[in-house]
Amino acid sequence: MTVTLTETIDELAALVFTLQTDGLSARAITARVTTAIASWAHAKGWSARKEARVELRRIDGSLQDYGFIDLIVRRGAGEADLAIEI
Repeated sequence: MTVTLTETIDELAALVFTLQTDGLSARAITARVTTAIASWAHAKGWSARKEARVELRRIDGSLQDYGFIDLIVRRGAGEADLAIEI
């Protein structure tokens, strides 16, 4: 059975909204969310990388600069990667 991107996003949202964050600092919440998402991705056989460097491109496709994204999940098999900002 093929899982759609929408179903994947819904599953990810359900995971994040079940996390217990009461009494945690913003930094601790960010760490908990990041760890939970990375664990979820690995359980699906995907790779996850924190503070991933990404290329920023102009409309014409030429390289403009580099940036960082909180977490990137590489799903492989021709499926779209997930770029996640926390």
